[in-house]
Amino acid sequence: MRGDDELSFRRFLADRRPALLRTALLLTGDRTTAESLVQAVLARASRRWRRLVRDGDPSATVLGSLAATATRRRTSLLRAEQVIECAAEPGAPVGNDGFARALRELPPRTRAVVVLRYAEGLSAAATAKLLSCPLGTVTTETVRGLDRLRRALPPGGYTREPVDDDLRVQEELTRLAAAPGRWQLDTGLIECDNALSFPGDGTRTVFLRRIRAVGHAARVRVELEVRAGFGRHPMTGLSTRHGVRTGRSGPLHFRFSGAPTARRRSR
Repeated sequence: MRGDDELSFRRFLADRRPALLRTALLLTGDRTTAESLVQAVLARASRRWRRLVRDGDPSATVLGSLAATATRRRTSLLRAEQVIECAAEPGAPVGNDGFARALRELPPRTRAVVVLRYAEGLSAAATAKLLSCPLGTVTTETVRGLDRLRRALPPGGYTREPVDDDLRVQEELTRLAAAPGRWQLDTGLIECDNALSFPGDGTRTVFLRRIRAVGHAARVRVELEVRAGFGRHPMTGLSTRHGVRTGRSGPLHFRFSGAPTARRRSR
């Protein structure tokens, strides 16, 4: 690989590898397998990097290769009937066990379609192109996959307002790809899931954070302060309706839900 190609590829790695790993985790259900899959796909991409760049969209090509390789590997494992049952495996997706199990048990192509559509935010046409399959196949697999995943959704959700089941599926996929952090406080042990989702809309981002006590009750204080422009713009126009808070920070509009008893802090 020439010097300029190597620099371009290193930049691609820094920008895209974390996201590819999260997607691979959803496709495989195991962090070790996901890391191996990403490494293999990136190794292949490095050998033909100049051509990928010349073709115009290396990100899409690598993502398609990731999904296709994961599908082939899972199909091979299923055909060989190499089924391993495990509980709470380190590095496996965490969260709602029923939903994670339902995702893991989807047929390989169905799982790839659902992950690309709802975790990556791709259109049906873009998904069909990446997987090299007819658009009708993507539509059929989407319906089948969502039907099974909806039945595995946990009660409630991240918000206290009615939320469409398809959005809740997207929330669960986003959360499963995020590793939780744990903190030992004076008041108890807490665990926090952070996830950032881009739901196929260039003007909207969904940030999910769920904090829960581990073992027994814990008391925490959570403060939200949105400051756009790297801290230059304070929050303005704050209002509350039905437990949902909205406001602005510079050019950004934000919406905060899931904490009905939150109140504005006095300075």
